[in-house]
Amino acid sequence: MGQKRPLFYLPGGTKVLIAIATGLAAMARLKAAHQQLKEVATALSTTPEEVVAAASDPLAKTRPSKSNLRPLPKR
Repeated sequence: MGQKRPLFYLPGGTKVLIAIATGLAAMARLKAAHQQLKEVATALSTTPEEVVAAASDPLAKTRPSKSNLRPLPKR
């Protein structure tokens, strides 16, 4: 990750560490995330912009609707 800032003290003595990804570190993280998104899009045969919809669609198709259900035969 990028540079780390020192601890800051908030009222009441709470310590907060703020880590910031800057410059080349931020670019590397962004590129890695984008590469993962492209891989998921390829696996789903869609574009990166449509990944969420494409991932949700198969889940909706696999759930049976009530009209597709039929009672089991009695034994």
